[in-house]
Amino acid sequence: SVGVGNNLTVTGLTSNTTYEYYVRADCAAGGGTGQSTWSGPFSFTTNPDYCAGDLFEDTGGSTGSYSAGENTTYVICPDNPGDIVTVTFTSFQTENNWDGFMIYDGPSVASPLISSGGTGFFGLPDGAWNGDAGTADPFTPSAPFLSTDASGCLTFVFTSDGSGQEAGWSATVTCAPPPACPAPTALTAAASSSDATLSWTSTETVFDVAVGVAPLAAPVAGDSVGVGNNLTVTGLTSNTTYEYYVRADCAAGGGTGQSTWSGPFSFTTNPDYCAGDLFEDTGGSTGSYSAGENTTYVICPDNPGDIVTVTFTSFQTENNWDGFMIYDGPSVASPLISSGGTGFFGLPDGAWNGDAGTADPFTPSAPFLSTDASGCLTFVFTSDDIFQEAGWSATVTCAPPPCFEDTIPVVACDSIMLAGAMQTISGLYTDSLTSVTGCDSIVTFDLTINSSDQTFASATSCNPADTGVVVSSFTNALGCDSIHTVTTTLLPTSFETVDVSDCDSVDVLGTWYFASTTFNDTIVGGAANGCDSITTFNLTLNSSSVGSVDTTICDDESLTLPDGAVVTAAGTYTSVVVGANGCDSVVTTELSVIMCTTGVEGIEGIETLSIYPNPYISTINLLFDDAAAGELNITLFDVTGRLLKAESVMTAIGANTISINVSPEVAAGVHILQIERDGAVYSTSIIKK
Repeated sequence: SVGVGNNLTVTGLTSNTTYEYYVRADCAAGGGTGQSTWSGPFSFTTNPDYCAGDLFEDTGGSTGSYSAGENTTYVICPDNPGDIVTVTFTSFQTENNWDGFMIYDGPSVASPLISSGGTGFFGLPDGAWNGDAGTADPFTPSAPFLSTDASGCLTFVFTSDGSGQEAGWSATVTCAPPPACPAPTALTAAASSSDATLSWTSTETVFDVAVGVAPLAAPVAGDSVGVGNNLTVTGLTSNTTYEYYVRADCAAGGGTGQSTWSGPFSFTTNPDYCAGDLFEDTGGSTGSYSAGENTTYVICPDNPGDIVTVTFTSFQTENNWDGFMIYDGPSVASPLISSGGTGFFGLPDGAWNGDAGTADPFTPSAPFLSTDASGCLTFVFTSDDIFQEAGWSATVTCAPPPCFEDTIPVVACDSIMLAGAMQTISGLYTDSLTSVTGCDSIVTFDLTINSSDQTFASATSCNPADTGVVVSSFTNALGCDSIHTVTTTLLPTSFETVDVSDCDSVDVLGTWYFASTTFNDTIVGGAANGCDSITTFNLTLNSSSVGSVDTTICDDESLTLPDGAVVTAAGTYTSVVVGANGCDSVVTTELSVIMCTTGVEGIEGIETLSIYPNPYISTINLLFDDAAAGELNITLFDVTGRLLKAESVMTAIGANTISINVSPEVAAGVHILQIERDGAVYSTSIIKK
């Protein structure tokens, strides 16, 4: 298409076909330059033209499956006014109970519902069409769907969940004037074990019906001719799949001719368990039960006074998830026959489940006999939607309750109430029992009496709380409850006292103590008998004493220290002596030595001169008596003759004390001290620290 505008309409396309297109701009034609590159391809698909023969199929087409999470509405209408749409499914497979159709007789979901007759389950509402037409699923479409609405339209709403997508469907569609004699639609059947009521939807009143064991070929003429709707067919075989066809006889009802045959519609008669049909799961002997089942089976005898007995010959369900609740009577209100199991996941308490071929503990083994007056048993089977197993098979008998003579082994401990008396000796005991139906049964009990035991033991313990008498029960080798008595006596704890005496501090068991105290040390299990050993430590710590003494002697004297040593030189002396408490006493003696003279030669008036301390630090003291008061010149030199200090003082008659302060900057060492008066000089050495 050259030189066209935007929003181009292309005609003459084929329905239900995928197309692609390219487009480019012709800039030269619009006053510009040249042409653009091609854009595309862009893909699109034309709608189906059902009236022209296109198939009505799911979104996966003929080779794939529909999608998860669909919610799609299809409205199929005729092209010509006055025509009607007829949809005939040639294949149909959706996830049973989860994915399916709601079908409406008209152009919208407000039109009348064409119901399957099914009850809503999981994600599907009441009346949904779903399941696999190739199986016994009851709510799959079989007869054609014809619009009876003035518009001639049919509306289909398909929904699917998020898992389990199946092959879907395929159907032919015709758009034509309504037949002179419309065929019946919405075929159903309600079956017992020997008869079935067949129903359909039609405005006519007279019909021909053909019924037979499946598969049934399309009939030429019916078995039941000129019958009405809701036809009851008798003499059917139990537990058997049948099919039926139906057509309207419009001529017999005052109209024109006969309709086409609708069908086949498949139904299965109920099992006749009392006649010998097996009680089996929905998969039968070769398949598994279905996902999401919640099915109730009520099995009753045909004859009053009889009782039902069900014996499972095989049993395999998903352990803890799929199983039976069994009731002794005609409904779930009857007493529960419990497996003894605790509810787990989807199963309640008392459910029977698991694999009878393994060690699963809650599978049925013994027969189930009804004790209800009705003689019935009720079974409720539920399954989840994950795993399905082989299911079950059971035989059913319907007969009068048994009257019997039987020998029953009985084992008891010490004694048991049996045959109307308390029995304590092994042997055979006979009793007569009457059942609920009045039947007397003779039972012989083969009784074995086992003895319980009583044992004694003694024990010892270091814990006072453990002492005394303890009585406990146990089951002996014969399975009897027995008594064991244990008497426990107390073992003594070891006690010891240790006195420790020391000076100032002491290390006891790795810990230093610095004050007198008393403490206990416990060694768990340290005694010879295995009990605790407790040692009490009494610690006495005496203190050492420390003292100091300052004293001065003349240079011609000596001093005896506290430890007996004799010293004459100035200094610091440490003496260690043992005190009265046995601990060391430390005495520090600071000794000063001074020069003591009785006169100073050559210096008039100076007598008994003492110079101290020696050594000195910064002050030199002169102590003397002066008989002639006057001036004294005092000088201090180092050994090199360098003047360190010079000072003149005036003395008084009598005792004089003169202090000469020497600069701290003067170096330590031996110094020469000179005293001069009136030309007379006295010299002596002195030590500076």
